[in-house]
Amino acid sequence: MPMQISISNAIGGGGGAKGGTPSFSNSNSFSFDGVDENFLGSSTYTELDGQNNYTFSFWIKPTSFNNRMIFSIGNGQSDYRFQQFFAYVDTNGRIVMYHGSVSYLLRSQTSSVTQNVWQHVLICRDHNEAIGQKGKIFINGLDKTGVENTRYWVNTTNATTGLCIGEHTNGYLSPFLGNIDEFAIWSTDLRNDAATIYNNGVPNDLNELATVPTTWHRMGENAVWNGSIWAMTDVNGGYISDSVYMVEANRTTDVPT
Repeated sequence: MPMQISISNAIGGGGGAKGGTPSFSNSNSFSFDGVDENFLGSSTYTELDGQNNYTFSFWIKPTSFNNRMIFSIGNGQSDYRFQQFFAYVDTNGRIVMYHGSVSYLLRSQTSSVTQNVWQHVLICRDHNEAIGQKGKIFINGLDKTGVENTRYWVNTTNATTGLCIGEHTNGYLSPFLGNIDEFAIWSTDLRNDAATIYNNGVPNDLNELATVPTTWHRMGENAVWNGSIWAMTDVNGGYISDSVYMVEANRTTDVPT
């Protein structure tokens, strides 16, 4: 595992209020143009290889529902449908999550996502739950799970690409159009923390949870512009994602409040 780094160092003093450090704040997100802009991890994202359980958490402000990709992790398969993970917003305003195969999917209810407003999405899986309850999608802290085809979900396949935010590793569907903030991953199921993470519509310090994120991209606060790309380091594990086709102005002050 990568060396742990303190949240106060990672985001310039934005950790919790313990020990006299400044209280948590969120002042940045990244915008995506829906054409080719994305973030791609500089190394293979292996944190979920072989895992039974997981949680993905992020805030999105989509300006289009035209099958817009939110994130993906490839596993070496040429078929775009058979990746380790990918999730997108479909034309019906649903979050669609694929796990390893086109047959293993999780989908939220129709119109559960709204255009041009910030909302929180939590996608989680507990392999030990009963069939029909293994996977859950929460929107703004509420269970909005629609279809769950998880009867044959097995351990996660091994990744062969970095974590990609805003695009599919094989170019499937359309890149994301809108803003993404506070992107986090756990290798455990956090469905019981959905309302806490949503926090009545205001992002909070995920390191205050009993289980801290495996990877947490603040989407701006811990990113550095080097003159040509944004280098974004996650808060807890040092995983680095670099911007693709982005400019300095992609970091914005438009955040959930």
